[in-house]
Amino acid sequence: MKPLLLLLLLFPLLVKAQSVKSDLANPDSVKNASTVAYYTKVLETSPGDAEAYYKRGYAYRRLNNNYKQAIEDMNKSIAINPKNDEAFIERGLSKHDLEDYDGAIADYTQAIAIKPGSIPYYERGLSKRWKEDYKGAIEDYTKAITLDPKDADYLVGRGVAKKYLEDYKGAIEDYTKAIVLDNKNVLAFYNRAVSKTLSADYNGAIEDYKKALVLTPNDQDCYYGIAEAKAYLKDYKGAIEDYNKAIELYPDFTDAFNGRGSAKHNLDDYEGALKDYTKVLTIDAEYASSYYNIGLVYDNLNKYNEAIEKYSAYIKLRPKDADGYFKRANSKLSLEDNKNAIADYDLVIAIDPEYGNAYNNRGVAKRNLDDYKGAISDYTMAIKFDSTDGSTFNNRGYAKHLLKDDTGACVDFKKAVELGYKDAEENIASFCK
Repeated sequence: MKPLLLLLLLFPLLVKAQSVKSDLANPDSVKNASTVAYYTKVLETSPGDAEAYYKRGYAYRRLNNNYKQAIEDMNKSIAINPKNDEAFIERGLSKHDLEDYDGAIADYTQAIAIKPGSIPYYERGLSKRWKEDYKGAIEDYTKAITLDPKDADYLVGRGVAKKYLEDYKGAIEDYTKAIVLDNKNVLAFYNRAVSKTLSADYNGAIEDYKKALVLTPNDQDCYYGIAEAKAYLKDYKGAIEDYNKAIELYPDFTDAFNGRGSAKHNLDDYEGALKDYTKVLTIDAEYASSYYNIGLVYDNLNKYNEAIEKYSAYIKLRPKDADGYFKRANSKLSLEDNKNAIADYDLVIAIDPEYGNAYNNRGVAKRNLDDYKGAISDYTMAIKFDSTDGSTFNNRGYAKHLLKDDTGACVDFKKAVELGYKDAEENIASFCK
């Protein structure tokens, strides 16, 4: 008979660019230091001056990110003048930067109660987004846009929130509107490229990343994004060129090394892939995807024991990811360790009961242990989740043959051929007289 087909996951893990670029403050340290010194003197003689506390706190926040001191000054300013909406906004900004998103939201809400404006709605939307309240963020961004429809950044913010809700079409629409308002808004081009990548418009993504590069020529994230899009287009050589550029600009760019390793892997350059994946782990020993990808390389080299070690390391870091257990089980099955392979397939199915390939491969392991009924049950479950795979029908047919059910076996073999699995023809010739 033809050998049973073992279903594998052979694709390296490619970490998608999910980052959102944001404006980075570039404070004038000299001016802010001078401002702090000046208002400190003012407060020595006028300790009840709310505006002085506000201005010193404003400068503190921009002076070496001194958020806690900024909050202290805003607290004093607000205690003296609780009607200053700008003080609440400033305090909210510092709380947000300290990851106190609830506190920031409360301050922006207070600012809105005093004076509804586009800025506190926008900032509150940002804090909600960081709390993963994307619908709430969109509501606030929309209010900001209504109050100030010509601010491109508000549209970019709403687009990002839509992206997280997987509304890529809506996100792209917002980024496009932002670009109409400001055709030099690098964040709009970059984030539109990300959403195009996520919606499989890889050529469109590359165009947008290139437009962003015109505005910021040394942006490693844009080169990484282009490389990623090329990889999805299976232009692995082109992808490697852009990963190289990203790495030149940022020598510790783990995602770029991992991506370049994946591209080399897909070109069957296993040695080069291993070097890149290993480089990732020298930078970040807990970068889970590289352990997984090294395991794939070892599988391709028939080094199953080494592969198992790497999948185990991946599982330790990602214990709820069914793929790690599935790949480790496949390596064990290749070493004819059927019992332990079954134990791993059991874990896969416990995590994801609809993981069809795990049922098929567990069926292979059971068949190897002469548990033909158990194998048939698993093949039947695999067919439930994917009735278009002829190999699974062939596998079930052979298990039925081993149980002397050639009538049922031949039905499965013929179905396998119908679905394009030609290897089943040999089984038909041998068992279906």
